[in-house]
Amino acid sequence: DIQTGVPIVTAGGSRSLSPPDILVGTVSRVVERVGSAGPVLEIELVADLSNLSFLRVLLYQPITEKVAP
Repeated sequence: DIQTGVPIVTAGGSRSLSPPDILVGTVSRVVERVGSAGPVLEIELVADLSNLSFLRVLLYQPITEKVAP
């Protein structure tokens, strides 16, 4: 369960565009959804958006591997 106040950080990794553990913001609101979809999160960003000229948001889609029976 994701709760308000949880820090949101970069993941890093070999294919990442940024190093790990850079603070992006904190969860300010969690809106639960019905069904299999996860919750919608509102994030209070650390960055001052009035001074930001470029932003890229990457959505993580885990690759599910098929396991042989």
